[in-house]
Amino acid sequence: MRLAIGFLFLSSLAIAAQTQAPAGPLEVPVKVRTLTIVSNDVSQEFQQNIVRAYQGQTYSLAELEERIRQGLRDLGYAQASVEIPQIATMPAPAPGQSVDVTVRVSARAIYRLSKIRFENTKVFPADQLRSQFPIANGSVFNATFIGKGLDNLKNLYQSQGYITFGAIPRIQEDEVQHILALTIDISEGGQYFFGRLLFNGVEPRAGAAQALLAAWKPLEGKVYNLQTLAQWLKANATFLPDVQTAPEKYVSSHIEDGTYRIDIELEFP
Repeated sequence: MRLAIGFLFLSSLAIAAQTQAPAGPLEVPVKVRTLTIVSNDVSQEFQQNIVRAYQGQTYSLAELEERIRQGLRDLGYAQASVEIPQIATMPAPAPGQSVDVTVRVSARAIYRLSKIRFENTKVFPADQLRSQFPIANGSVFNATFIGKGLDNLKNLYQSQGYITFGAIPRIQEDEVQHILALTIDISEGGQYFFGRLLFNGVEPRAGAAQALLAAWKPLEGKVYNLQTLAQWLKANATFLPDVQTAPEKYVSSHIEDGTYRIDIELEFP
């Protein structure tokens, strides 16, 4: 048995962060002119799908490597290794340069998910938390489904005002039976509520601020929820341009940790 912490949960957000802040040659975006997969244990179908998906596209080599690794993890190859892609261009390529890329891949064994358990939970029952993960016990492991479940947990807690929610996943691996058990240590934090409505700028017409304050009163003190806030803005701040499509652009939140209240500041254009 071996314990590994969080090694399967690189998300697309992490990939995006890599490409947005280049730190070296592997983060330089290049055009993949040709893509060759070298492997003794990856199916031809997978190799062909990878080539079709990424050949001719523009990625950093680090992003390409992680996307291929994630693709294997989604097929149950939890211990797949993907070497840093080597390119047939020296010295390091310029941004956007067309290059030929070779990736060495070892898929290893297919793993299945045995169970998911939760620690330090009080707000929601375990079966409700488990239902947030779109993967059944005994199914082939899928890292994207686990990532989706973690996102769903966050959304569930935040819908009830637990905006400081956090979760740390831990994987317990059985290398003999090729099964994985997932334990999620949850930090629920406190439950937050709507506080005061504040204003910044000049009201667009006389009495607008007073009308908004009157409409806000029924919401004040209720459980904080971003969706509820967006709906309130769409219904009561119709004079704001684009409020129906981008209500969040007009507000900022001020958290009062001592009282668990969140004051909402509305920006008049």
